[in-house]
Amino acid sequence: MKTQYIVSTDLDGTLLNHHDYQWQDAEQALTSLASHHIPIIINTSKTRLEVANLIKALPVPEQSYVVENGSAIVLSTEHANQIDLKSQYENFQYIDGKPVWVLGENRASLCQWLYKLREKYDWNFQGYQDWSINQIIEKTGLSEADAAASSKKEFSEPFEWYDTQENLQKLTDSARLSGYKIVKGGRFYHLQGSVHKASLFDFIHEFKNQLYPEFESIRFIALGDNHNDIDMLNQADYSIVIKSPTDTKLELSKNKQVIYSQSFGAKGWNEEILTLLTFIKLPTINEK
Repeated sequence: MKTQYIVSTDLDGTLLNHHDYQWQDAEQALTSLASHHIPIIINTSKTRLEVANLIKALPVPEQSYVVENGSAIVLSTEHANQIDLKSQYENFQYIDGKPVWVLGENRASLCQWLYKLREKYDWNFQGYQDWSINQIIEKTGLSEADAAASSKKEFSEPFEWYDTQENLQKLTDSARLSGYKIVKGGRFYHLQGSVHKASLFDFIHEFKNQLYPEFESIRFIALGDNHNDIDMLNQADYSIVIKSPTDTKLELSKNKQVIYSQSFGAKGWNEEILTLLTFIKLPTINEK
């Protein structure tokens, strides 16, 4: 059976180091995946602008990518040409000239809901809407340009919680009742629509005949380090949890076989991908 392997990877703390955001320690694995025609689809809480800037630097072909924890999938040129977008007008929007499959909620609506609750209950938290670019730099360690790109959230609102766990649970419950959800990332909580990173898998399976018609099956390799990666990791065929400097080891489904890296960030990403590739049957360059 001819199988297409696809990598779905988180960024911060996974492909990118948590503290310095560097990916170069993963270059060998990135190059090996590209040489075997295994797509590397970024699946992150970052914005469209942040990922678009990063992709220009990575040594891999252009691919679709997922932003803001499954809120939207930005299609690559190849994928956009393979799918009949006119028949999918309810799902697809053109944003800045790029076709985007939007699943999440508009950030303006999320912020209106969130900050009205803060005013009503006098809860103690702050989010991106409150912060200047300089404050985002202080909290994330991003460069000025990257912090500006990070501030351009479209489908979510990151925030820091300073109040009690009891009130956080009240906020979480209120979000669920309103059709939203709160997920925990490496630095912030995120208010977003009721979506998750595993939405990528649904998208690929829905359009498999257009995107990968020559393959009989699709198998997903997922890499992540934090709670907002759990849905993606649980649903992948191969799940790699990258060791986190900010959190305890993730526990996935009891029946799930999981690979836990020994190294942090890009180094762990590189080591575990290279090890995994020795155990799976890879397509050769001539097969594509």
